[in-house]
Order: sequence, then C-alpha cells, then structure tokens
Amino acid sequence: MSGFIREPGIGKSKELEKLKAFTVTKNSDSSQVLELNLRYCTNLKEDLFKVETFVNWLGSSYHIYLYLDSLDEGLLSIPTLSTGFIDELKKPKYMNLIVRLHLRIACRTFVFPATLEEGLKALWEETNLAIYELSPLRRIDVIKASPATRKDVTPLNRKPGGLMEQSNASLQRGDQG
Repeated sequence: MSGFIREPGIGKSKELEKLKAFTVTKNSDSSQVLELNLRYCTNLKEDLFKVETFVNWLGSSYHIYLYLDSLDEGLLSIPTLSTGFIDELKKPKYMNLIVRLHLRIACRTFVFPATLEEGLKALWEETNLAIYELSPLRRIDVIKASPATRKDVTPLNRKPGGLMEQSNASLQRGDQG
C-alpha cells in the first residue's frame, strides 16, 4: 500500500499516473489495474466495489492494482469516504484477498485522514504501508546526489537522461536508495 501526499500542484496525480503506466508495463499478464478519481465519486460501492474489474478480481487468483486519485477532493462530497472504504475492506469476503490488492492513493497532506492511515495499517500491517510525501527537487538536492562536489553542477532534470530517467533506470535495475 502506497500513499502519495503533498500540497496542491506538486504532481501527485502525475506520479500516480506514471506508477500506473509502469505497473501496466511490468505486470500486464498477472494482474489488473483499476483507477478511480475520487473527485468524481458519488457512491463508493457503485463507483468501486461493484465495478466489473473489481468484482471479477474477487473470484480470480490475480492481483489488482487500485489507484485512487484525489482523496482530498472526494472527501468534500463524501465525508465518510475513507471510513467507508476501510469498513468495506474489513468485511470477511475481502480479508483473505488483501494480499492480492495493491493500493495507491494520492491526497493532500493536510487532508489525509488519520483514521484512514490507522485502518490501512490494520489491513496491510504497518510494514506493508508506505506513505511518501512528495517534495520539489531543489538545486541543493541535485548537488548532494551528484558524484561531483562542485557547486556549478547542471541539474540532472535539465538535460537528457535527467534525474527522473536515471531514477527509473535505477529502479528497473533494482538499485536501493
């Protein structure tokens, strides 16, 4: 389970989209991907739990990657969205399937409900829960990450093969860090 949090405009939705594309590329035969922009959610059971992809997953053996974007905006129209989500997943019909459900959520930092975090910890165990606070890349970060110690380093994100491409290559090789 992964959560991406930060203030508006930092790129949470874009990172979620990149992660989804990566997942589709790497796991296309052994899993399904389901995405829901909670900004437009009016009924969680109808919009998620009764969707054909989700229902088919219940009776299958494959993994499902669930991408929930804009939790903060979904909570504006459905205040009980996060508790309803956790309560639904706690039902017996889902308990043995949680290991095949890979959840990715994007939300603004100040809106991410503590009850949701606690519920996710209970379902996935804390060791399987990762919440990432996205931050802008600063020049000082580039300098620290660079093998050179010079102050006149050109930021990696300004040239071909930049930081994002290098990070993706690093992830594909399985590098740590």
